[in-house]
Amino acid sequence: WYCWVFDLLGHWPIGQMLLDETPWQVYDHVFAKNLDQLRERRVPCSWLDQACPPWRAVDVGKMEYDVLMAGRWSQRRLDLVDACVADGLKVLVAGHGKEWCAGTGYKYMPAVWGDSVRSVFRAAKVAVGDNIWQRIPGYWSDRMWLEFAVECVYVGPEMVGFDTSMWPTYYSQTFDSSLTANEVSQRIRRVLHDSDLFGRCLVAQAELRRTNQYRHRVESILGKLKEPACVSDAATCTRGYAAAGIPV
Repeated sequence: WYCWVFDLLGHWPIGQMLLDETPWQVYDHVFAKNLDQLRERRVPCSWLDQACPPWRAVDVGKMEYDVLMAGRWSQRRLDLVDACVADGLKVLVAGHGKEWCAGTGYKYMPAVWGDSVRSVFRAAKVAVGDNIWQRIPGYWSDRMWLEFAVECVYVGPEMVGFDTSMWPTYYSQTFDSSLTANEVSQRIRRVLHDSDLFGRCLVAQAELRRTNQYRHRVESILGKLKEPACVSDAATCTRGYAAAGIPV
């Protein structure tokens, strides 16, 4: 048995529930974003993230906004949106939180799901990220993959602990999480007004989309399972289940 965990393990209520209540001992190998706590539990595991949905940018409307902020309300995100509005940028907010409704100067819409997501992410030239979990080694927000799937340049906090050989390092514009909202807004304006930089980001993200579809993730899983170490892990786990009386 093999398990692929899409969401973050630990660090937040649902992630902690997944970590504590999943019977990890029944799996021969687990694929996940963040591995430290799995390794502490001596679970055979490998890093694997989500991927770009197979959307075609030509199918999903036009860019009406300068900036998209997608996600649940937080004071930091509101400050960032307010800074962009103060800089004269046209902002679309899509996400959870009644506090978003009280703001002014930007367009708000509730969170959407399914195919409706692509038209929202296509509506802006730049999608800005501000996910506190990006500081966890190996973790990327799933919103990043949705943004990469359309021609929307991602601007977000620096990420740590991932394999940069998987994609071009200039696919997006990252910023140090210690920057103020006004400083991040200035970074966004620079991306919007530098046509050469904007174009390079779009070209790099097109390559990322081409090489990071879900079929590539499945190929990675199948390739990993053929490695001697992984086969050995699986055999060891299976013998352990039998010894413990667990059906295999």
